[in-house]
Amino acid sequence: APPPSLPDLTVINPTHDPVSPEVGQPMTFSAIFKNIGAVRSFATFRRFRIDEGNSGTFAPANIEWHTTLVGINPGDSKTRSWAGIWTAIAGTHRYEICADRIDTTTDAGAIVESEEGNNCTIRYHANSPPNASIITSRSLPSLVGTTSWCNSSDTP
Repeated sequence: APPPSLPDLTVINPTHDPVSPEVGQPMTFSAIFKNIGAVRSFATFRRFRIDEGNSGTFAPANIEWHTTLVGINPGDSKTRSWAGIWTAIAGTHRYEICADRIDTTTDAGAIVESEEGNNCTIRYHANSPPNASIITSRSLPSLVGTTSWCNSSDTP
């Protein structure tokens, strides 16, 4: 028998505003949540979290937000945001945006999907000079000034 048709939620095009924040500025984070699976997804949860200091863990849990993600038809997408939820601070940090994430300890999802390993996207940020553009390499400069974000899932 062929495998059952399932939804497959993924995160594409994570963005942040402002692009080059000053330390102390509130930030808004957004992403497109897309169903690349064969059937409509059920409503689930989306997650945003920050690893302040890029320690390798996303603790404490108070820098984590879960909100509802409505069901999405196959091939369709929904853009969702977390407005002003974090204030830019000095240092190197990373943020993660996930579709279908409800458990902070096991990363368990609420719905069964055809691919569970593509639900999250991670970006990094480090201090950069004013008016810096997005950094796309693994090596992040150790500079001072406003903040800039790395456009990759590579670690710095």
